[in-house]
Amino acid sequence: MENVENQKKPVDRITDEIRKSAELYAESLSAEAEKYYSETVNKAEAEASDYLISQREEAKKQAEEIISRKSTLAKLEARKNLLGARQKLVETVFKRAVNKLNEMDKSDYKDFIISLISSYAEEGDEVLLPENCKLSVEEIESADIVKSKGLTVKGGGKFNGGIMLVGKKFDKDLSFTALCDSVREKAESEIADKLFKD
Repeated sequence: MENVENQKKPVDRITDEIRKSAELYAESLSAEAEKYYSETVNKAEAEASDYLISQREEAKKQAEEIISRKSTLAKLEARKNLLGARQKLVETVFKRAVNKLNEMDKSDYKDFIISLISSYAEEGDEVLLPENCKLSVEEIESADIVKSKGLTVKGGGKFNGGIMLVGKKFDKDLSFTALCDSVREKAESEIADKLFKD
């Protein structure tokens, strides 16, 4: 039970960080999109007003069409720009989450790695540590769970934080990037709902 709690804490921290960053960025982007929309509509209205003076009734119809078209185009352009920025935001937030996991202090890092091993390792698996691991092979080998499951530990993995479990039947990618991607799959619709509030 304690291992499940230890495992949830970093994932909860990632999710909270993603939510906070997404909400702040969404507010900023919404204000920019509203400003862009307002400026474009004001410009279109000014153009339409000038046209009205010279063309009277026919101009009035055409001006209304121009305002409508430019307003629609401005909305579409603003949404397109906002969507692009939001996609970059989500990508940036998840990259930051991987970095934050790698920045954990050594004790928290070890607890997190041991909780991953406890939760996902099977008898006889090989635990592969990344090149940038804060822990030595010996530190992981000395853990009770590693000994009790008969796991071997190697270093030098070409991934950014976390572990890989190499098994007889299949491997498990528990790198920080893979863990964040997993959280992203589950939380992306919730994040999108917050970002895309109209």
